[in-house]
Amino acid sequence: MIVMPDFVHIFMDKHKTKNSKEGVLGTQYISRKSALLIFTLISFSWVSADELVVTKENRPITIEATGTIISTETTHIGTPPSNSWSQTISFIVPEGKRVRKGEMIVRFSSNRQEERIKDYTDDLKVAKGELDSLIQLQAQQIEEGKLNLAQAEANLEKAVRKTELPADIIPSTEYQKLVEERRLAEVMVELWKERQEAAEIEREANLKHMEISIKRLESKLAGEQKEMQQLTVFSPRDAVAMIGTDYQESKLDVNSRVHPGLVVLYLIDEVKLAVQGNVPEHLATRLEQGQRARVVADSIGGAELTGYVDNIGSTVRKESRYSNAIVRDFWIQFDDLEDTELKVGMSVKITIQVGEEKDAIALPPEALVYQIDEPGAVVNGVWKSIRLGERSNGMYIIDDGLRDGDRIRL
Repeated sequence: MIVMPDFVHIFMDKHKTKNSKEGVLGTQYISRKSALLIFTLISFSWVSADELVVTKENRPITIEATGTIISTETTHIGTPPSNSWSQTISFIVPEGKRVRKGEMIVRFSSNRQEERIKDYTDDLKVAKGELDSLIQLQAQQIEEGKLNLAQAEANLEKAVRKTELPADIIPSTEYQKLVEERRLAEVMVELWKERQEAAEIEREANLKHMEISIKRLESKLAGEQKEMQQLTVFSPRDAVAMIGTDYQESKLDVNSRVHPGLVVLYLIDEVKLAVQGNVPEHLATRLEQGQRARVVADSIGGAELTGYVDNIGSTVRKESRYSNAIVRDFWIQFDDLEDTELKVGMSVKITIQVGEEKDAIALPPEALVYQIDEPGAVVNGVWKSIRLGERSNGMYIIDDGLRDGDRIRL
């Protein structure tokens, strides 16, 4: 027996005829039949809105991932070469600012460089003063050496003249003394000549040592001055500035201490865009260059763009510093970027087609009903276990458990 709702009976009562019993029965029979048909149609419409009739068709096999919009033309600005392990930022351009070529974009604290420049300048001044004093001292020593040698040569000449006198007019003992004086004078001349040569070598060594010390100080001073100039960084081209992060992934700011290897600023081209995403290591083996991809950006109203896999990372990495998941990066190039509102840093959803399955049945996730962790679906009003297969554009391909034409309750 079919129990019809009250609105069906009301409909029937409005169409009854009171002229004859037969007429009433006939009219009542026709009205009941018509009302039942209306009720059936209404009920079928309500059921069809919550059911899905599955059909076999060729379905793409897809991999789903998330990614970020990046610029394909990016310049990394790091810390300048320095004798210090860490440096402090004293100025940095605001995030997202459009900078012009030659515009100052970041400056690092120069306190230590200024101190070292002052120290080297003072040391250089002292060294040059010592060099001047040394040159004057050496000049004086040269003159003294010349005088001493001249005196020794004069003594030798005098001694030679005395020994040239006839020996018979001078007592033998006195003559022997004159000869000994001449010998000693000759020795003194030779000693003063050797001393002058040794003094000259010593003077040249001392002078060279002082000159090398001055050149070393001048080199250090020039290096500090160059380093100080490099502490102020100017943009090499027109670009948009994006601030880097530290090891804790916090944005850098004024007074942040940075080390070699950190990227302080990214200078990006807003026109040349791509997508960088990552997938678990076991899925990365299915990626190939040229595979078609669909990119959805929810932040701009769910805009969809198409593209292709342009490159796949050759190494794996941790998904993040605090995650042990191992992933591999890949990059997507867009087919067309005209009239798009994509911006660098936006998060997007990525669907990549990695294959196709013939005559496949697929269900959306909302059609699945789990019982004790076993996937299933309500098929023709009865729960039935199914075996899930590959993903296909957000749906699950069903490997077993459904047939073509089955009605699935959503």
